Amino acid sequence: MNTRDEPVTFRRYALPSIKGEGWAVFVIGSDGYFSGVTDYGNAAYWWGDHGRKDFREFLLCAPRDWDYFMKKLFPHWKEYDEDETLKCVKHAIIAKRREGLCTKREARRAWEELDDYDGLYSEQSHVDWVQHAPSATAVLDWDERVDTLRHRPRYCCKHFVTNAMARLAEVLREELEQEAPPRHTHDCLSCVYLGRLGDEDLYVHADREHPVLTTVIARWGSDGPEYNSGITSQLPSLIEARRRATERGILPVPGQMGENG
Repeated sequence: MNTRDEPVTFRRYALPSIKGEGWAVFVIGSDGYFSGVTDYGNAAYWWGDHGRKDFREFLLCAPRDWDYFMKKLFPHWKEYDEDETLKCVKHAIIAKRREGLCTKREARRAWEELDDYDGLYSEQSHVDWVQHAPSATAVLDWDERVDTLRHRPRYCCKHFVTNAMARLAEVLREELEQEAPPRHTHDCLSCVYLGRLGDEDLYVHADREHPVLTTVIARWGSDGPEYNSGITSQLPSLIEARRRATERGILPVPGQMGENG
């Protein structure tokens, strides 16, 4: 966690759209500052006490705890849900009838009366129904009528977190994995550490004098043989090691392997 005496550093992340939707630009500060300009709208917040050593670790929780982040970033995150509200009212009327707390005629009138209030199409129509519907009053008491109101997250608010921030979390997770120190002992001084992938440490061994010896390694333990390797292996961890090594310029891009050997 950043303290008052530490300089604040900022990081900027630009995420392109996918199939024409979902572009985003995020700026985060080491002190808990967060802002996003996205295809789903804009938001900013400051988490002064997020409880993590690195603010990026806190943001990894966004896909799982999307409702928490949505409510923090968007004070007006919800909108009236006409379908669920109408369904809830009808269920309440049916329940009263099944329990014998109203007559069949009273239940029918309360049901048909909903059309007089636009089928509760808007939140105002629900308010009018709660306050003035005579047949509903005969079946449901005040609190029961009020409790039928239902809301849903606004599309833009929810997708800001579940789409744009979820993609940001993937970038941050990879960034933190590449910065994390090795978990396991690796005694080859010629290998270049590429960061972690889950519980595995990734390395590249690039031998320019003997290209045939060039390989990537995913070590899962500290004992000598506790690793996988292979420059052409299709194991996910080794594919990721090749990608990272290529991005750093240690390995040539695919298709150019061995051209300079």
